[in-house]
Amino acid sequence: MPANLLARLRRLRRSSPAWRQATAVTLLVVPLATGAWSLQRRSERHGPALLEQVMTLVMLRFSDTLTANALYEKAARGLVRELKDPYADLLTPADLADFELSTNGNYSGLGVLLTPPINGAVTVEKVYDATPAAEAGVQPGDRIVRINDSNSIGWSTERVHRHLVGEDGTPVVVTLERAGLPAPLTQRFVRRRVHVSSVPFHLMITPGVGYVPITRFSDNTSRELRDAIVSLKRAGSRSLVLDLRGNPGGVVQEALATANLFLPKGAPLLEVRSREGTERFGAEVAPLLQQEPVVVLVDGGSASSAEIVAGALQDNGRALLLGSRSYGKGLVQSVYGLDGGYALKLTTGRWYTPKGRSIQKQPDGSGAIAPDVAVAEDTLVAGEQTLRQVLAPHASSVFGHVTSVAQAVVQEQKQRGAAIRADFQVPAAWTDSVFARLRADAVPVTRAQFDAGRSDIARSLAHRVATLAHGDTLAFRVSASWDLPLKRAVELLERAPSTPALLRAASRDTVS
Repeated sequence: MPANLLARLRRLRRSSPAWRQATAVTLLVVPLATGAWSLQRRSERHGPALLEQVMTLVMLRFSDTLTANALYEKAARGLVRELKDPYADLLTPADLADFELSTNGNYSGLGVLLTPPINGAVTVEKVYDATPAAEAGVQPGDRIVRINDSNSIGWSTERVHRHLVGEDGTPVVVTLERAGLPAPLTQRFVRRRVHVSSVPFHLMITPGVGYVPITRFSDNTSRELRDAIVSLKRAGSRSLVLDLRGNPGGVVQEALATANLFLPKGAPLLEVRSREGTERFGAEVAPLLQQEPVVVLVDGGSASSAEIVAGALQDNGRALLLGSRSYGKGLVQSVYGLDGGYALKLTTGRWYTPKGRSIQKQPDGSGAIAPDVAVAEDTLVAGEQTLRQVLAPHASSVFGHVTSVAQAVVQEQKQRGAAIRADFQVPAAWTDSVFARLRADAVPVTRAQFDAGRSDIARSLAHRVATLAHGDTLAFRVSASWDLPLKRAVELLERAPSTPALLRAASRDTVS
């Protein structure tokens, strides 16, 4: 706290109650008595003096007690809020930890991905390899019912997450319920550093065509992508689908390094325009892939660093962009460390592609990254569209019931000793079970509405069963059969031996 403010607080604290009351009256009355002269004097006061006086009065006169630290934090938050910057934020130490997890994929915990509550309990969606959870035998579908001494039934996903993560080496006791077991499992875990890969898997879609998704841009994304591409090349890949759909962005340096894997040294990658001027970034090393045709998948969830990569490859004529227009987040956020573990996230500039196109979406609809070939993902028939509209207000219940049915299916198969095959089909009994649960939960859907859109529910069930049974790879192969942008990308790559041939083929048959 500034010395002059501390001195004023000490003087006021030493004063008598009667003096404090008189002072309060004087402060309220004097502006009215002195009129315009006093107002003029007030308008000439320095900003720091105004802030000091307001904080002093709030500290000593406000009806609720506030500590100096709390007062300064509120003042700082008010300042950030008044900037009208939608991305500016004052991050607490806990906020900063969550922000770092979202950008670098590192945290100390158990190594599980959580779903929203199902029947009151947050459920394990995925167990990451080589983590405390994996080593203890935690399984997808396990319901978290107790953490240490607290019953966690009814907790939100965020609250469960906050209790599971912590300092490296610290213990946490978790009680899990598992379908098919007569009693809950209680396990003591020791938290440790976990890295969640931004390249969860890679595979060959067809002979010669490789596929790699990037879920976000973290500290290791370019290295993880490089390793995936090398593996695919060894398996015979001659072309690549790079999937950036739903990628919200992340570390800009990793986006630049990722683009550099496809572009020659010196190729322009990005412009940043700020109050300090324009800064240009280019490829710094030789590329990993020099000639192989590449299709980049984008959609309305591709944002920030994902748009940097897509824009750089598109402007340099190195890849074909396919899908739908990207999100359009072209504002640069910088994070500045502050005392006490706090940090300030502030917009400091704007991003532009190598050809000077604004990545930030504008009110007139311009900006963002438009694909070379537009392929709509939503091809629902009328009955499926109607069912989605009916179920939209109950999305969390639908997700929970689909997941519950999928868990029951997988558990039944395990008990029977039967494996879930990659080409499994969804029988009517599975979707009927979802309908029965929705009706029991008072979700207002009729049998006719459900039957007309049943195929949409079947696809969701197929994906959940595949995920719970065999993880991301099988889930991807199951969903690939109805993924129109992906299917179109593969078709183009299979008949285009080179990048120029790919771009020529795309220019002739844009799909909408």
